[in-house]
Amino acid sequence: MGLPAQVRDTLEFYIRPAQDPHQLVMTALLHVACWIADSLGKGLACEYQSWTLTDDILEQAGLSSTVIETTAVQTSVELAEVQKMYRF
Repeated sequence: MGLPAQVRDTLEFYIRPAQDPHQLVMTALLHVACWIADSLGKGLACEYQSWTLTDDILEQAGLSSTVIETTAVQTSVELAEVQKMYRF
């Protein structure tokens, strides 16, 4: 049976979304999400510094660098609130 093609392709190419032959938005979005997690020190150790944000990746994701920077800052603020609430 296996995974649907879109899920399989997203997982196959999320580290290098430009190599995705279908240029799926989800592939680039997952890459960007991993970049944000890594930039906040919350990424997976085995993927440490695997993430870059290029104009091509942002275009594929349909996002601007301003949106990404704003999202990263807001995520950091929200993470600090959660950590404070649960005393991590």
